[in-house]
Amino acid sequence: MKSGPPPKPPRPAPAAAPVTGRPPAPPAIPEIPPLTQPPPRQSARPPALPNRSPTLPHDFSQSMHGHRPDQTMDLDPLPDDTTSRLAPRIGNRVLPAPGAAAPARPMGPRPKGTLLVPVRRIGTVRVPLPEYQTDLAAGMDLVAAIEGPLTIAPFARVLVPTGIAMALPPGYEGQVRPRSGLAWSRGLTILNAPGTIDADYRGEIKVLLVNFSSDNAEVLPGERIAQLVVARHERIDLQLVESLDDTHRGSGGYGSTGV
Repeated sequence: MKSGPPPKPPRPAPAAAPVTGRPPAPPAIPEIPPLTQPPPRQSARPPALPNRSPTLPHDFSQSMHGHRPDQTMDLDPLPDDTTSRLAPRIGNRVLPAPGAAAPARPMGPRPKGTLLVPVRRIGTVRVPLPEYQTDLAAGMDLVAAIEGPLTIAPFARVLVPTGIAMALPPGYEGQVRPRSGLAWSRGLTILNAPGTIDADYRGEIKVLLVNFSSDNAEVLPGERIAQLVVARHERIDLQLVESLDDTHRGSGGYGSTGV
């Protein structure tokens, strides 16, 4: 009888870890170096441009040597005929009066439907023609056709000439509206705003300024004092009836929808 190979001896059991009564310590966490903040970005500001505006005397009339009352005072920075002989000059460049409208800037073609309105100058003070300050502005600026500074006392009203008259076509009106800058800075506004220029009026356009501030307000020659908006309007015929159609509002007027 043949016997097989002798059995292998059993492997010894691994030694048990000694019991200490507390769990093993967690592995150490590596230290993270602190974050470094990048240096603040410095905004690059363009260098300030020098003020190239010419300095004119406060009283515009003082710069017109040899002016006589029978002469035409010229506040138009863009002369177009021989009457502009009294405007102050630096070299060959005509200067506008303090507060006068800036020289006309080149603009694109007129939008379709723009009207051509005849206009003429009136009086002895020559001023720039009304012009739009931006391509999409609704109003043209009107300027004061006065020979010297005009002081308006608190709560006083003054009728200021603009030195122009125009012939609007039938179906159009001119609306004379206040300038927000004058209202905010000096409390000057137009008392009958908006003033209405009818299509059959041929007289000088004048602006009824009122000073609603508590201080004297000064208007300079050639200063922009109002804006002119030309708009369409309708003429109606009245039909006398016994009653009107009913609406949800009815006769509700002042304060009917709340204060």
